[in-house]
Amino acid sequence: MPYHPKQDLRIDFGTTIFLVPMKPLALSPVTKANYPKNNCLTNRKPTRISGIASQLTISNSMNWNFQYPIILQGTAKPTWLQYISQMEAYGVDVVARVSGGYQVTKKEKTPIFNLVEDAIQAVGEIGTSMIFAPPDQVLDASLEAIASGIKQLIIITPHVPPLDTVELLKVAQAHNIAILGPGSSGITIPEKYCLGTLQPQYFRPGNVGIISYGKALLYEVAWALNEAKMGQSWGISLGQDKIICSHLVQWLKILDEDDSTEAIVLIQSAQDIDYDALEFLSEFTTKPVICYVIGSQTPTDKVFRQGIDILNNHLSNSIPATNSYRKTITTIKKFGAIVANKPSEIPQLVNQALNIASD
Repeated sequence: MPYHPKQDLRIDFGTTIFLVPMKPLALSPVTKANYPKNNCLTNRKPTRISGIASQLTISNSMNWNFQYPIILQGTAKPTWLQYISQMEAYGVDVVARVSGGYQVTKKEKTPIFNLVEDAIQAVGEIGTSMIFAPPDQVLDASLEAIASGIKQLIIITPHVPPLDTVELLKVAQAHNIAILGPGSSGITIPEKYCLGTLQPQYFRPGNVGIISYGKALLYEVAWALNEAKMGQSWGISLGQDKIICSHLVQWLKILDEDDSTEAIVLIQSAQDIDYDALEFLSEFTTKPVICYVIGSQTPTDKVFRQGIDILNNHLSNSIPATNSYRKTITTIKKFGAIVANKPSEIPQLVNQALNIASD
């Protein structure tokens, strides 16, 4: 069955791909009648797709524009105020917060509204919404932002229900929406831009773009580059949920076309290698790519298998332990990426790759 990117939802089960036909969802114009008191879109029915894989990604628009103001949705807790100050220190214009039913106090600097529509009417055009809502409210918050005309979403909240993410992906594809997350920590361009919860003090200006799913190893790799006086051009957190809304290929393309980036570092786990991204970098990427694969220290003398696999074998015979990490590394190298065994090796590998590229 042919795959139509604008019509079908691609569900990848590793070696098996299922195509689920999709129909664009029409969003009615935003009016106050569209929303109940609990700040959710009306008449929403849950999407039922059987056999959802443990990992699913889908392409959507990646035309990110950082020139417009942003709003924060679901930030009722005062602890989120630190992120507003942090982003404003790097020139991000946080113009409003949206949190239904929140009581405004005199200490609030950024205005708070019950609905995204009210915020847009008060402050004007919004480019990006950062969503901090609880997991079960992320879908409604995202749909509200999309219905209000916002084209970029960064979902900070982790552990979003999988079917909610699938439904959001369908809407994002139909309406050309760019999304990071769920479970993303945002984007940073050192000393120029910081959008999300990434701590900017860990990053220094340089020419190496880093793509990770979480933020802990993103900090560690950035620190290793800082120690080597190399710095970073971008720091990107795609999201830690099993189902995320950005594809690694999209960000590889962005960094490959970015003039300030000369090398790219990918941080991935051995169990979740994106082979589509590896194929892309082997055929289209013009810059050196260093891949740090998590799992090099995993013991190989233990067998991690399901009980049925063990019972299917003769109990009198031992099941040989296989080093899946080595197989993964071999595959990555075949696609042309350079493999780092630990973060401290990355600066030296980047230097070597850039010297070879310049010769």
